[in-house]
Parts: sequence; C-alpha cells; structure tokens
Amino acid sequence: MKWQAAIARLPGAVAPRREKLWLGLVLAAGLLHGLLFVFLVPPWQHYDEPGRFEYAWLIANRPGLPEVGDYDAAMRRDVAASMVEHGFFAGLGQPPSPLATPAWIGISQLDDPPVYYWLAALPLRLVPTSDVTLQLYLARLVSLSLYLVSLAAAYGCITELTRPGHPLRWLVPLALALLPGYTDLMTSVNNDVGAAAFGSLFLWCGLRLVRRGFDIRMGLLAVVLAGMCVGTKNTAAPAALLLIPALLLAFLRGKQFRFAWGISLALLVAGMVWTLRLDGAASWYRRAESQPVQCVTAAEAPLGRHALRLSLPHSWQALVQVMQPVAGTEMPALRGQVVTLGAWMWASRPLEMQTPVLSDGTQSWFDTIQIGTQPAFFAFSASVPEDATRLWIELRSPVDDGSGAVQVWVDGVVLARGDWAGAPAPVFSAARAEQGEWQGAAFVNLARNASFESLWLQGSWAVDGLLAQAGSLPITEGMASLSDLPVARWYYQTSLENLLRTFWGRFGWGHVALLGPKPYRFLGVVAAVGGLGALLTLWQQRRRLDWNALGWLGAALALVWGAALWRGAGSLTGLIFIPGARYAILVIVPTVLLLVQGWRKVCSLARLPGWVASLGMVIFFLGLDVWAWASIAGYYHH
Repeated sequence: MKWQAAIARLPGAVAPRREKLWLGLVLAAGLLHGLLFVFLVPPWQHYDEPGRFEYAWLIANRPGLPEVGDYDAAMRRDVAASMVEHGFFAGLGQPPSPLATPAWIGISQLDDPPVYYWLAALPLRLVPTSDVTLQLYLARLVSLSLYLVSLAAAYGCITELTRPGHPLRWLVPLALALLPGYTDLMTSVNNDVGAAAFGSLFLWCGLRLVRRGFDIRMGLLAVVLAGMCVGTKNTAAPAALLLIPALLLAFLRGKQFRFAWGISLALLVAGMVWTLRLDGAASWYRRAESQPVQCVTAAEAPLGRHALRLSLPHSWQALVQVMQPVAGTEMPALRGQVVTLGAWMWASRPLEMQTPVLSDGTQSWFDTIQIGTQPAFFAFSASVPEDATRLWIELRSPVDDGSGAVQVWVDGVVLARGDWAGAPAPVFSAARAEQGEWQGAAFVNLARNASFESLWLQGSWAVDGLLAQAGSLPITEGMASLSDLPVARWYYQTSLENLLRTFWGRFGWGHVALLGPKPYRFLGVVAAVGGLGALLTLWQQRRRLDWNALGWLGAALALVWGAALWRGAGSLTGLIFIPGARYAILVIVPTVLLLVQGWRKVCSLARLPGWVASLGMVIFFLGLDVWAWASIAGYYHH
C-alpha cells in the first residue's frame, strides 16, 4: 500500500507488522528497569512509603476499608523496626523507638482515596505472617505491574495520533520506560502509581473517542476510568473534567466540532463564575477553610471606600482567616529591629478580640483589645528575631463568646519600622495607605493593599471548603498569589525548578539528587530544546494536525500542570511545600510526547538521519539511567 511505503521512509520508522515486537521490547525494557529500581532503592525510601504501605496492609488484614485514625500496633512496631534495620534514620539523629505505642512510621495516609491501596493489598492477603519488608517488596511489584500498564497505555495514546510504523510509537513508550524519575516513582508504594496507570488509560480512551467518534463501550470505559482516577488520587481527579469535552467531541462530529468546543467553553465559564468571586483583597491570602471573608463597601471606612469584613469561624481551624507575607526583600533590614503593627477595627457589637497578628512561624505577637461599633485605631510593637527568615500578618476572626453572630471590619492595616505603640494613628498621604507620617516622621507601609481598595478574585467559600476537605487545589491562595507576584515570585521560581528536577529524577523522599555540580541545568536545557522543537512542529504542521485531539490534550496539559504548580500556594503564608512533578503524573504521556517530538524536530533541522536521532535519544536516556543508578547507589550504599 502507498501509505506503508510512505511510513517506511519516515526517519526511525518500523514496519507496521513489527510494531508488536517493538512494543514487547519496550515492555521488557520497562520490566528490567523497573525491577532494578524495586531493589535498588532501600525499603521505605520513597515519599511517605511507610504510611502508604500501612494503608494497603490494613485493607489486606482487616475487613472493610480502614478509617482515619486506625492502626495496628504490632504492624507499626514491625515497620518501625524494619526502618531502623535498613538505615532509614541514618544521619537524622536518634531514631524513634519501635517499642513506642503506637510506633512512629511517618504520616498516615488513610484519608487518601482507596483504589490503588486495594490493588496493592492483593498480594499481602496471601502472606499475612511474612516479614514486613518482604510484604513491602510485594506491594512494590504491584506498582511495577501498573508501570507496565502505563507503558502500554502510552503506546495506545500514540497509535491514536500517528499512522502505523511511525517512530513515535516506540520512542515515546521507550522514553517513559527509561526515564529514571518516572521509573523510580512507578516502583514505589504510592498512589501516584495508580494515578499514572489509570490516567494514561483514560487519555488513551479519550483520544479514541475524540478521533473515532462515540462508541458505547468506549464511552462507558472512559466513564469508569475517570471514576478510577478520582478514586485513586485527587491529582488525577481532573480526568472527570476532561471527560466532558471528550464525550462532546465524540458525539458532535464534523462541522459540529465547533459546537462541542463552544459548549465546553461555556461550561468552563459557568464553572469559573460559580467558583470565583470578585470580592477578595489583592495581596491578601484567605485560608481555604475560613468563613467567607470579603472586601465590602463601608461608609465608616477611615481610608477609601472599602474595608475587609470578617465573620465568626465555624471551627477553631478557621480562626486565622486572612494572611499576608512580608516581602522577602524586606527581611534583612527587619531582623533584630522593632516594628509596629496596627489597623482600624470595628464590629457590629462591642466585643473582645485580637489585633492583627505578626508571626514568624515560631512565635506570634498581638494584643487583646476591646472594640466597639465605630472605627478605632489599635497598634502594638514587637522585636523581630535576629534569626527570622519569614514574617507574615494574620487577621484572625473574633472568637464566639456565645452572644450570637457578629461581624468585624478591618481597614488601614499598617506595618512600619519603629516603635509607634501608644502614638496617635498615622496620617497617610493617600487612601491606599502606602506611606505617610507617624508623629511627624515619614514612614513606608510594609503592608500591601493595606486599605483593601484593590479587589481581586477569590474562590467561593463553598468551593474552597470542598477542595480543602479533598486536599486539592488551593484556588483562593493561588489566585491571591497572582495578585502578589513581586512577593510570590520566589514560590513560582522554586516550584518550576523542582517540577523540572523531579521530572528527570530526585530520588528517595526527594532528597537524593543526581551527582555532580548543578546537574539539572543541563537537563533544563534539554527540556527547553524539546519544548521549542515541539512548538515549531505544531506551527509547521498546523494545517495537517488533528486540532481536536491536540486541543483536548493541550487542555489536559494546561489543567494538570497548572494545578501542580499551584498546589503549594499556601507555602507563601505557612509551612513551606514545594510541589513535584508527580502531581502532574496524569499527563505524563503527552508531556513526554511533546519532548520526544521536539527533539526529533531539532535533529531534523540539524539534518541528522532519523536512525541517528533515535539512537541518540536511546543513548541519552541510558546515560541518564546510569547517572541515576550511580547517584542512588552512592547515597544509600556507600
């Protein structure tokens, strides 16, 4: 056939009849590589592996699903003893005693969805009395089997986008099979493994629907796989959202594709209208679990037209309602200095509450005050510790005194160098409260948007509460960070760097890096070259590509990688959490597809023969694997 002859001339192409052989070779490579990682990484040396193993063990050894707070004291002692035996606490000081009740084995994972853990528990049911370390390896082998499923799913995804014999059909799955960061994760006891396997199968199914039209069996399978993604991990839950445009594109074919995209866009806009409200304060971070906190028009506001309104908390966890980090560039000048924090405050009835709070994460400073129904200025001074690395302002809600509902308004928050406690209120040069005079001395307000005149989008309280319970995307904190980019820049820069590093490979609990000085700079260049090559391919082939399928994959990439980048937005005002690439594991296949095709394009521009480009990529990944093996062995087995 003519198309077979054309495929045969593709750089790096294989004969269509040999594709199954190549797929078998890729799966064999994945199996060998995966087995190496199963036994190369010491027991318990993956993200939260002890707690994740505990979840699977409880399913295997007790009826029903475990509930939050459940544990087995004997099992925990065995795990803790195994952790000590295999050097888990080496370099960390005196290890916790395995004889404690309950023994410490890390953070419990029992609030996770159960699907992956149910699968990991299957072999554990057969060996209930075996050594706990052996049981861990058996659970890792379950992950290995799901790893192979993800490689097969990657092949399936590429078959929907290319003709038989196309080199991408073996290059993309092989790149996944040899990618050390992915293989390391996929051979651990971790529900990210299930998210990758079921997510990749879902993408394959979704692409079949978009490319071939609706089929009842494929449609039902897509629904089931989306449900399994939701039941495996919250980072795979976007599959439920992606299912909607996939089904619409499957039903509405030909010229009706525009209606499918129109309906999808309308649903997106409706979701944003339901989710977001333009009543937040720019540069202020509302806690997701707090009561509704809104910028409102207030006739009594001493500065401008707006004030921030606080309400009684629904629980003690929601006491802190709004926070603002002090700019990191200000910290060197503030250490060891006296600062004053104050604000105008009033309430719907007289009550006792706290002033705005200054915190460095270790200690907090505030005054307890009595406020009335008319605005009054309150301030206190504090000495910033010499070793402080971060500071933030907290606006806490009133405490329920049993007298019923109450509302509190705050305006004109001021944080200034110097001791102004007991002095009259400062006089600002403008309603935005950026600078002014305090007792005749000029000062600059370190609080941003201090009079709440700049409104910004925030998540609705209902949506934020649901997402907080699911441990998912912090919409309000993420939106706030976009309004505060000069201060939030460090978070985005650090997160992007960590996403790149963990994509290629940071092992153990993310603390084992590739050997050598600044190894990820080179890999960053490699990734950038692949990305630019992919963009060039999309532009040059724009008239021949299936933009419905690629648009759907593009939406998946943007949604999932964007959510991963935002996942630690709360780090700006609390415990530092920097996300890793495993939070974007749902779209690992299209991510690697873009990179591999980008590298092929760059090689073609350099006029390299196709077989040379393919061989070069294989050699690169094998070299990267040797680098990773040496790094892991050097760290754990020196």
